[in-house]
Amino acid sequence: KKKNNIMSNQSATVIEDILEAISHVPIAVKRNMDLLRELDAQVEELLLEVSDTENNVVKRAQQASNAQNLREALGEEGICELETATAKRRKCDDLTEEKIAIAEQTEELITGHIDMMSKELAALSNHLHATGEFESSGAARPGDDVAIRLEDTGIDSQWILARVVQFRPESATYEVADADDENNVFDLPETDVVPLVDSIGRGSVAMPHALSPVCSVLALDNSGSEYRISKGDDVFAIYPDTTSFYAAVVSAPPRGRSSNVCHVQFNDDADPETGLNPDRAIPLKYILRPVV
Repeated sequence: KKKNNIMSNQSATVIEDILEAISHVPIAVKRNMDLLRELDAQVEELLLEVSDTENNVVKRAQQASNAQNLREALGEEGICELETATAKRRKCDDLTEEKIAIAEQTEELITGHIDMMSKELAALSNHLHATGEFESSGAARPGDDVAIRLEDTGIDSQWILARVVQFRPESATYEVADADDENNVFDLPETDVVPLVDSIGRGSVAMPHALSPVCSVLALDNSGSEYRISKGDDVFAIYPDTTSFYAAVVSAPPRGRSSNVCHVQFNDDADPETGLNPDRAIPLKYILRPVV
């Protein structure tokens, strides 16, 4: 327990360091965005002034129809206005270059911190994998019982019992062995593997895997909250003396929170002579419920 506390503290410290490192980023980005808006306003104002000045110069030239050349047509005042408009256009170009530089700086700021966060989080992930803390937070461990989906055909997918050989966090895949034949090994994505717990709130896995398949472990929903099974619920359960899950209906839910047994009636399990469908007592661990 002390070791787990140390690992948790180390993880918390890494996350705190990341948060502290990026805490100034929103302020810096906002400052740059405000500056860009100010520059936009300046450019817009200058362009309006340039437009007005150039219109005045054009009118002055049109009115001087007898002028021999442009300088004579515009006069000293017109020439001065034209030079002022040209200078303002150059100022607009300079401000636009400044805006581009600020935008590029902002992109580098954000990209740099994203890269830093990615490296820190990757290092944290490696640390958690190396210490085993990551696996203990959700993935099934070697030797754990799991239900595996051999073929994804929707609600009628085939599920069988297997045991975990190893979990590969880097690829989010499991190596599992058939419970009937340990030499029959499968490599499956975690979406096709459901860790099985002993009962409500107990078991080697604290909650279902984050990527839930068609079925999830009874007594827990996708968020890890307890699921209360009721009479008449459609479920999948291991048929007695087999390692395969079949569709069934709950005939009698567990009696109290300490009970580990649920009674079900399997589909197509009626006695051919009497037509009666018997109740089957199934350990709660080996019952899955469809996710709606």
